[in-house]
Amino acid sequence: MGRVSGLGRRFFRVLCILVVAGVLATGCSSVMKEPQVSVTDVSLSSVSLSRIVIEVTFSIDNPNAVGVTLDSLTFDIHTKHQDDWLYLAHGEQAGLEIEPGKNVVTIPVVVDNSELIASVARSLVTGEITLQVKGIASADVLSFNWDIPFAYTRTIPLNLPWR
Repeated sequence: MGRVSGLGRRFFRVLCILVVAGVLATGCSSVMKEPQVSVTDVSLSSVSLSRIVIEVTFSIDNPNAVGVTLDSLTFDIHTKHQDDWLYLAHGEQAGLEIEPGKNVVTIPVVVDNSELIASVARSLVTGEITLQVKGIASADVLSFNWDIPFAYTRTIPLNLPWR
């Protein structure tokens, strides 16, 4: 048998690299699974006449054996007034490192607009406020692009001193 030329060796190496890369890519597609994102709590952490801090707690379950990075976690908070949902605030977090398994992330949102203050004032009559969080988590891992929607609604009782 004759010797393989230099060009033949380079072709063989490139072919081996392509085969290994293909095996890894197809193997990962059966292994990588989309993380599950859900809101587990929304609460008023502080309330004053000029601003309110709303804390939104997320449960993120990463079923993969390796960590993933959420490129963005964006959401809007609304409050219910009669039959309408009024926009209150926007929350966002970028570059969240999510370890394998269950992860808990709390994102505070500072609201200092008059609409929220008016909404809370209207809620003083009923003694509760209903908040809704809707958004999407996005991740790009290898060749996977995930957009994971989530929604959560909670009615929070207001602990008023005269009730």
